[in-house]
Amino acid sequence: MKLPNFLKPDYKPSEESIAYTKAFERYHEKFGTENLNTEDRYYSTEQWTKIFNECVDRGIEVEELLSINEDNLIAIIKSE
Repeated sequence: MKLPNFLKPDYKPSEESIAYTKAFERYHEKFGTENLNTEDRYYSTEQWTKIFNECVDRGIEVEELLSINEDNLIAIIKSE
């Protein structure tokens, strides 16, 4: 049986992974995660990081952010 990379002693998470984890933790602290659905087929890890941060900054949950005007949402997740 081969160990997944994240279980190996020399594993170092990527910057993208660290940023996602921090954003997710911020979101979890503010809103919880009971009804949160973050299927990766819709958005990338980088986009989910932006979505979580935007939600915390605006004080709204993911469902509310995802229901806003599509052009505004696209601008949020594509911003640098």
